[in-house]
Amino acid sequence: MAYRAALVALFTTLAFAPKVCASMPTSSVEPTAAASAPTAIGAIATTPPIWSPPDIPGDGGIATPPPLVNLELLKARAAAESKDFKKVRSILEKRVLRGKGSSEEFQLLSRACAQLKDRACVEAVRAKHAEELTDSP
Repeated sequence: MAYRAALVALFTTLAFAPKVCASMPTSSVEPTAAASAPTAIGAIATTPPIWSPPDIPGDGGIATPPPLVNLELLKARAAAESKDFKKVRSILEKRVLRGKGSSEEFQLLSRACAQLKDRACVEAVRAKHAEELTDSP
């Protein structure tokens, strides 16, 4: 009901609006020729904006990712420093014998196996990665 009443009030206001506007006094100022001539929307020629990349100081904006940290290698280093060679072997043995380890991992495992007097482990590491071991234990 309230919606209908609002619509009726709106329509009656709009219906009488031209009469109200016509009875309003007009100003005595005459419009100029430039102001009275309507202009089309596309009549004013403008150039479109041209995109340019932002200026980035330094190395051109190419960010180098931080180096990947091998957590197993960090754990093995810590175990080797604390002379826990069994832990070094358990951390690195599978990875190194599969051929997936770095040269530092090969050397750590070789030293750990030598300290444990595990000849089978030392020979397996040497057989897999003889060229990467710089100093034999």
